[in-house]
Amino acid sequence: MQEQSLNFDVAIIGGGIAGIAAASALSQNSSLKWVLFEADSKLCGRIQSIYLDGRRVDTGAYELASF
Repeated sequence: MQEQSLNFDVAIIGGGIAGIAAASALSQNSSLKWVLFEADSKLCGRIQSIYLDGRRVDTGAYELASF
């Protein structure tokens, strides 16, 4: 198998709203090569829509973390 070289100018860690915004800004306003890493199987981080009693409920990144 041939080894491939990965050369990027910017690495975006996390596919939440900030990571997606960074990727969008780089795509529109820069010639830099970028890559986005996301650990989950989907983008958008904690933002999601769920259905509860037949109604869509949008949940978001409002969780508070205790350190």
